[in-house]
Amino acid sequence: MKIIDWKTIPDELLIIRGKAQKDLYQQSIISFMQQLPQVAYMEPLLGSVITEAFGVHVGGVVASGLCAYRPWKTSGVTLYTWNEARMVTIVIHTCKEVDWAPVRDFVVDFWKFSEYQQYVVSMKNQVIRTQADGDNRSGW
Repeated sequence: MKIIDWKTIPDELLIIRGKAQKDLYQQSIISFMQQLPQVAYMEPLLGSVITEAFGVHVGGVVASGLCAYRPWKTSGVTLYTWNEARMVTIVIHTCKEVDWAPVRDFVVDFWKFSEYQQYVVSMKNQVIRTQADGDNRSGW
């Protein structure tokens, strides 16, 4: 077996969170998790695991929401919702190079974000790119 220098493997995270205008129901999460692999050109390994998170104390408020995870062949996606804030957070990890612009556009459009923040962390290039609060999608 050939040994690969681990520092040469693409290793990126896309973190995007926003205020959703779409309902945060379990069926919406299932639909999102089924569609996302095609947009990101990923190969799912299993279906999504979804669980409820009730009674979490956040900022003095008892919050509730749903958590979901789906493993992909070279990566995975995790999703969290917070009902009281109508917030959705998606974290995608991958060990292959990805054009994040169509993935970001899909996330923003699917959840109908009125405002959002996004971060791309590239360990290979040691770069962090951010774009926050808005729908200015240029430069990605």
